[in-house]
Amino acid sequence: MSGRVPAGSADAGCTLSRADNGYYEGEGMAGKFVLEKGSTGKFHFNLHAANGQVIATSQHYESKESALKGIESVRQNAADAAIEDKTDE
Repeated sequence: MSGRVPAGSADAGCTLSRADNGYYEGEGMAGKFVLEKGSTGKFHFNLHAANGQVIATSQHYESKESALKGIESVRQNAADAAIEDKTDE
């Protein structure tokens, strides 16, 4: 399984090479989505990096099916998403 992380943030234990786009690409960098049901009965998911750190948290969904669709949407849209920097820096 391949993955991409910004240059300078590579985890130990991964075989990486720096690509021309400023990302490291390599093997063994699998993250995972963790689906949870909260005390209110609503569902949400967290995206965990390979090191276990939560790197994204979803909105709350009324149904498990909707949360699973949210995960699929992130999978389809995030890999090639552009970065829009709205900071003043």
